[in-house]
Amino acid sequence: MTIFVGLGNPGEKYSHSRHNTGWRTLDALAKALGTEDWKKEKSLNAETLQMGKTVLAKPQTFMNLSGNAVKETLKKYDSVITVEEAFLNNGGLDGLILKIIRDNRLNIRLQSLGFNDKYIFELGDRNHLHKLNNLDEESIIKTVKSVN
Repeated sequence: MTIFVGLGNPGEKYSHSRHNTGWRTLDALAKALGTEDWKKEKSLNAETLQMGKTVLAKPQTFMNLSGNAVKETLKKYDSVITVEEAFLNNGGLDGLILKIIRDNRLNIRLQSLGFNDKYIFELGDRNHLHKLNNLDEESIIKTVKSVN
């Protein structure tokens, strides 16, 4: 089993902010794959969608607490994919998940999709950055299909 985690912040105030790129990406992925039947998963404090051997998860905590929403469930999965637009390898969800995996000596493969904030200022346009960093719809669908 693989869990594909997208970050976001709850509440209408944040719905269109850059911090909700992970949630919007998972919504687009679900739609592209023909399903949008999200379920509330209390044990994860997340909205989840199961597709074969893959679970999409949108933690319903603020970004800085998202790791807590999946911490207890990591043992169920062979691999974890994180999606975040910023702070990749620099204190984001991927760093938190990697710390949990290492600290608990879990045999889980981590794949992180995203890019570091600095590229926004160096390269510009987000759509271009998404394509360069495999965060465009086609690339994400390909990644999810490769783990199923």
